[in-house]
Amino acid sequence: MITPLPTTGADRFFSDLVDRLASLRALDRPHPLSVHAAVASLKRYIAEDRHRIRLHDLLVDAVDDARARWSKSGVSLTDPQPTNASIPERMNAYDASLETLIALGLELGRWGRPEHARLVTEVLARLSRRDPVRGSTYNLWSDLWPYPATAVFYAVGLGALEADNFELLGTVAAAQMPTDRGETVRVVERLVPTLLVRDKSNLRALFNSDHYTPLSDWLSQLFRPLVAPHAIENDYFDSFAPLFDRFEILLAVAYRAFDRGERGWAPPGCWAWRHENHQKIQGQLKGELGDLGQNAPLMRTGWFSSNDQAQKALDEIYAFASRLNFY
Repeated sequence: MITPLPTTGADRFFSDLVDRLASLRALDRPHPLSVHAAVASLKRYIAEDRHRIRLHDLLVDAVDDARARWSKSGVSLTDPQPTNASIPERMNAYDASLETLIALGLELGRWGRPEHARLVTEVLARLSRRDPVRGSTYNLWSDLWPYPATAVFYAVGLGALEADNFELLGTVAAAQMPTDRGETVRVVERLVPTLLVRDKSNLRALFNSDHYTPLSDWLSQLFRPLVAPHAIENDYFDSFAPLFDRFEILLAVAYRAFDRGERGWAPPGCWAWRHENHQKIQGQLKGELGDLGQNAPLMRTGWFSSNDQAQKALDEIYAFASRLNFY
């Protein structure tokens, strides 16, 4: 026998349900069940090469869906004017539209192989492609246009780092992708957060305060509940911040590996102001080079032909960080 809900309980239940559906519609998020179904499909397709066309179509369809969602939310290069309200609204609209793609990216990073890097790069290129625009555009909106590709790149990278999948991480970071000017650059030279918006004061509205690395901080906030839902921020046993900082340090090392300039600059991330994490991770990477040689994570990325080259890049990052004065 089914016991009917009391009237007040039923009213509250349906009222809450309506509110939740309204919230989903407001940000135009994909339904959670559709996200789970997409992830389940990816796991099936990625296991066997005979499903490579289905895997490709799954990801391309997810890109098209994300672009349609953020466009429907009013995201464009021409309006509205960037303000303290519209900047976080735009970022939230991007994140909501990317929910499926980020979930797919995390799993692709965990289970993908180096040969999947080409597919990942196609996804990143499709996400960052600009549609033709008539008239003038706002500089900040133009700078942030590749952000969805950056978020998915982080999803793949964090998933790969979690799974010790340095071969895929290294291949994706080093892959070539197009720019708006028709040139090609490496993914790590195009999508690292610091490279998107050079003037961090333009992003003050994200947190209503000045941050050294506002876009990295935003991404850290986005991925924490997805990657380590039970980790407590600023807790001694927090497992997420060291993982996130290790990933961003690896991106800085990759940038130095491919930048032949003598300035020693590298894109700072959260590690640049989380000094204890930075020093610990730097020591771990050096120790791995000494103990594991060619099997060290940095060598497995394919960015270096010798341990000495990898060591030099690490030293450059350490020297650069000491000049930042992020205290």
